[in-house]
Amino acid sequence: MKRSVNLYQAALRAQTDSYRLSTLVHWLSLCMLVALLLFGWLQWQIERTAAAKERQQQLINASSEGLDQLQQTLAQRQPDVALTQQLQQLQASNQQKQQLRLLLQQTAAEPRPRFSLLFTDLANADLPGFWLVGFRLSEHDIRFEGITRDASQLPGWLQQLGQNEFLRQRSFGKVAVQPATADYWQFEVASTSKEVLP
Repeated sequence: MKRSVNLYQAALRAQTDSYRLSTLVHWLSLCMLVALLLFGWLQWQIERTAAAKERQQQLINASSEGLDQLQQTLAQRQPDVALTQQLQQLQASNQQKQQLRLLLQQTAAEPRPRFSLLFTDLANADLPGFWLVGFRLSEHDIRFEGITRDASQLPGWLQQLGQNEFLRQRSFGKVAVQPATADYWQFEVASTSKEVLP
């Protein structure tokens, strides 16, 4: 004997969902609204970025124009005549000071005459009736003035002074003797050349 068992139940039957048209329209409208809002927001961001870019480009253009104007102004600018003359005067003064400093350095390096030895020799050359009343000594100029009772003493006095190291290298170009009074003679001995003789 045959028996049939029906295992299929109504609860297991596939059911199709049915949506109402109004619900579909509602959801479709909601999706469209969200898409429109998103599109509007993106468009606003694009326009804002484009405006910012345009402002930056305007600033760059303005800066470039200002820089070009400054460069043209700088290229056309001429130095002030008064300042140029003042600069030339300062340069000339500086050059003179440099030359003077060099001359002073060279002069400082040269050996100095030892006048103390000359004064000692003058004291040792003291003769009776022979007076030295004035003298001038420098590195390049020598002058002796005096009075004597006997003019013939002058060559011997000069010869004795000629042993001095400072006077040995000098030459006297002026020797003048003239009567001062009836008993005295006035003399003057001076160097005329400023160069030291070898």
